[in-house]
Amino acid sequence: MRPSGTPRELEQRRLRAVRLLAEGFAPVEVARQIGVDRRSVRRWKAAARRGGEAAVAAKPAPGRPRRLTARHLARLRRMLMKGALAAGLPTDLWTCPRVSWLIQRQYGVHYHPAHVSRLLHGLGFSPQKPTRRALERDEERIRAWIEQDWPRVKKRRAPESGPRFPRRIRDAHGPPGAPLLERARTDPGTSAARPAPSKSLRHRRAVHPAYPRPDRSVLSALPERQHQFPAGDGFP
Repeated sequence: MRPSGTPRELEQRRLRAVRLLAEGFAPVEVARQIGVDRRSVRRWKAAARRGGEAAVAAKPAPGRPRRLTARHLARLRRMLMKGALAAGLPTDLWTCPRVSWLIQRQYGVHYHPAHVSRLLHGLGFSPQKPTRRALERDEERIRAWIEQDWPRVKKRRAPESGPRFPRRIRDAHGPPGAPLLERARTDPGTSAARPAPSKSLRHRRAVHPAYPRPDRSVLSALPERQHQFPAGDGFP
């Protein structure tokens, strides 16, 4: 895997390793100082022994040469900064097809619009969404309204509401005619909150004296239920 860094930075690292080796440092120590593997240091050492420092210099990357020089790109950036209206376009908006047309007109070089986006990124430009504004927009009137009228008509803060009263609810486990209970208070500054009603039978009878109690005499007078099975279907 190629190490991170520009070709110039990688070349400086190799030259530093070769100079440290010439000073008498061991390959392991050079690798530790530079932050590379020791096998890379040994490979640079062998290359420098055969061809000197020129053997570890950066080599030009193969590929098609650029059709626009650095001078052309600097001039193109200045033209883009002036705006599309200055270039003779009907609106002040740069797009990739428009930039491709400008390059074709100025330098006679054709660039595909898909490649123009990479070219613009290299020049420091990034895609931007244009802001939509009405043609009738008046900036002076808008600023005057914000400074003079808005402080007068802006909504004031609503006054704080009065004290809240506890909501009364009915005990779901009490009889139909049981009195209403108060929900536990949560207003700040009030006394201790009342506990929620318990679900135990003893507590319900203490809160509701009219809560019906079961009549044990009626339960004892009920006849025992007898189960009758048809003949032949009894249990073994």
